[in-house]
Amino acid sequence: MYAIGASMRACIEGKPPPSSIERDTGDSLQPAVELFAKRYPKHLLAAVDWAMRLKPEGRPQSAGVLRQALLGELPAPALP
Repeated sequence: MYAIGASMRACIEGKPPPSSIERDTGDSLQPAVELFAKRYPKHLLAAVDWAMRLKPEGRPQSAGVLRQALLGELPAPALP
């Protein structure tokens, strides 16, 4: 899931985000929902942020669930 979210974020931002391992040692990545809210729908950005959570259990647990969040059919959980 992280790789899917990171790939989408790279498309949005124009550069690859740090890996989850890099972020685990000191996370300074700003949520996409804060940085790109004027350019993309909030539900899409929230889904990308959800997929990029550091802990695997905090991410979507299936591609179907992520798809629903990306389409706005299922709200992504709020960031902790």
